[in-house]
Amino acid sequence: MLRNYQRREVTIYMENKHLATKINGHTNFSNYWGTVARDIDTMRLDFTYFECISIDYIDKAPLNYLRGA
Repeated sequence: MLRNYQRREVTIYMENKHLATKINGHTNFSNYWGTVARDIDTMRLDFTYFECISIDYIDKAPLNYLRGA
């Protein structure tokens, strides 16, 4: 979706600090991390700026609302 909107700079916020550090460090991902982590790592190559930021809390209320819609 970001590619379709011609976005060149991306910041992803996530609760998993260890995963954010690994993605920002361009670590090779084993099967332990799964396909989502590998897909995020591959996707970062498409953008001029790509960063994962770890935050302590993500408000999931909007997501829960969308699931129920």
